[in-house]
Amino acid sequence: RIKKINANPKFIFLLRNPIDRILSHYNWLHGQAAETKAFIDAVKYDMDIEPVFGKKGPGPGYKSYFQWGLYGKWIEKYIYHFGAENILVIFSEELKSRPASVLKKCTDFLELEDFEFNLSAKANISVNVKGKKIFYFLQNYRPDNDSFFLKAYRKNPYFLRKYISKIRSLISNKYKSKFSDNELYKLSFDERKWLVDLYTEDVTKLKKLINNEIELWEDFITKI
Repeated sequence: RIKKINANPKFIFLLRNPIDRILSHYNWLHGQAAETKAFIDAVKYDMDIEPVFGKKGPGPGYKSYFQWGLYGKWIEKYIYHFGAENILVIFSEELKSRPASVLKKCTDFLELEDFEFNLSAKANISVNVKGKKIFYFLQNYRPDNDSFFLKAYRKNPYFLRKYISKIRSLISNKYKSKFSDNELYKLSFDERKWLVDLYTEDVTKLKKLINNEIELWEDFITKI
């Protein structure tokens, strides 16, 4: 499908240490009441099931915690179909510490002129909501078959889809801003080691695919 739009596309993959990425993914969903399982149980639950793009579970987002961190597995497919010369891999750790040089690397890869950009903005910072059952209800409540809302929806679905969704979003965002903190889940030593063992094979594959030592990911320096 991509080739129908552009026969010779270029791709930039921004990768984060898969251990930090999976923890951030869990904190994002758990913090917004979309994940009720303990960390290891949540990871194990669907770790062998390949994610389907566009398919999401209840709540604000997607799961498949482990699979989304298999960078080597997924990037290998892009290299096969589009060629290594059309793929640039950069690291979020490098982007954070040397943003200007990473931006220059991207513009060179895309054959664009250099430009100024605000590299200090932060977005999508995970929070931990209090009263998760209340927040989950606000996020996911749907009218039942006998409700006034469902009957009105059938008469004018566009109106209700637009405005009820907007009202729900406003209420849940207000709740999140007022009843949340930054006390997020932290990995124990054993949990981090368990994840390193899970990801070592794929990180080794990634290293060979992109011919990079990946020294920014200290978890894997002694493993690969």
